[in-house]
Amino acid sequence: MELASFSFVFLFLPASVLVYYLLPGRLRNLCLLTLSLAFFAMLDWQAMLMMVGLLGLQYLAVCAMHRLGREHKATRWLCAATAVVTVGLLILWAGAVQIKHIQMPLGLLVYSLTGLGYVIDFYRGEAEFETPVRFGVMCCFFGKLYAGPLVEYQEMANQLHSPDFSLSEVGEGMLQFVQGLAKKVILADRVTVVCTALLEINGSELPVLGAWMMVVCSAFSTYFTLSAYCDMAMGLGRVFGLSLPRNFAYPFQSRTVTDFFARFNITVTRYIRRYVYRFLGYDSGGHLSNTFNLMLTAMLAGLWFGLRLSTLAWGMFLGAFMIVEVLWGHRLFERIPPFFLRIYAFAVVVLSFAFLSANNLAQAFNTLAVMTGLAGHSFTSETVQYLLASRLVLLIACVLFSTSLYDKVAHWYQKRHPNMARFFAILGNTFLLVLTLALMI
Repeated sequence: MELASFSFVFLFLPASVLVYYLLPGRLRNLCLLTLSLAFFAMLDWQAMLMMVGLLGLQYLAVCAMHRLGREHKATRWLCAATAVVTVGLLILWAGAVQIKHIQMPLGLLVYSLTGLGYVIDFYRGEAEFETPVRFGVMCCFFGKLYAGPLVEYQEMANQLHSPDFSLSEVGEGMLQFVQGLAKKVILADRVTVVCTALLEINGSELPVLGAWMMVVCSAFSTYFTLSAYCDMAMGLGRVFGLSLPRNFAYPFQSRTVTDFFARFNITVTRYIRRYVYRFLGYDSGGHLSNTFNLMLTAMLAGLWFGLRLSTLAWGMFLGAFMIVEVLWGHRLFERIPPFFLRIYAFAVVVLSFAFLSANNLAQAFNTLAVMTGLAGHSFTSETVQYLLASRLVLLIACVLFSTSLYDKVAHWYQKRHPNMARFFAILGNTFLLVLTLALMI
């Protein structure tokens, strides 16, 4: 049972909402934790046991620090040991994924890093001692296990103690979940099929147009898959009285690569800045410090997608552009019209996905060579022309919905014709739900 399945939409979710709201308020956090564990167990009970074990270890470390006091010498060692165990587990699993070609357990990055963030916040005196139930809800709420967003204690504390419930929020949350589900089924899954078909073409036969189309589809596939799951998580959060942070803000309409990182996987970048180089103490503001911070952020953001040289190279490629932009490019960019800045940023980001979509560096550099014409391949082929012609509407839709154009037009129309806007919204969302369910069959 997955989020994008009939069993979840028509069985698990309605039953969960019914049970959750029938219970008294003091039992709802326990109910939500139980539902999350049950959801996880139905997907992979062994991975669920690992999640309980790791989060239990992190919580025990917090309990020990609470008893000893934050000023005790052993507290620092407890915090450091918890960080080493958590990061070590992530590295071991990432290595196993590469060597043994197994799948990463669902939600491992999300719940382990959320729990580690709480341990560090508690050590710093920036988090209160919480009950195991509220800690569990913060770390393993089932809606965000697939792709996040990563949450911090400061933004969840009040919600865990007194969730905000209202019928309007539940309705808006269900609508946001449906829209995220539609994004996953209609756009992400379909463009992933195109990307897979292009990846299956022999590298020596891949034409220039095919290489560009493959990388663009890979970029759209990554964005729409991650943002769809995050939209579904935010929607489910609102249904259960939780407000989760936004994780994507139309990154493909960024004006610079630095702006792209501020819009893409926002909570992951925020996590790196808060817990990694703040811990290292690189906050001097000098050129060397800025260079290190930017490159470290970009490289770790790449490793979020897997422990491979190609994902590390993705981060380093974009990090190099960020360093140039931050240290020397601000005066130049002030003179360039926004339209051309967006073209520059989009081109660089698309090129970077040659690394992110590759299994190794050799494949990535071969794709770049084909894209730039250095490999001497033909410009197009019948297979690529067929794929482009048959999926043209899909690609246009991906371009449209990866920008804020639709939202701006809808907002403009709603201000001028509110009644008609509501009618079209109901009609459009109903059609969206029917189409999504039809494609899920």
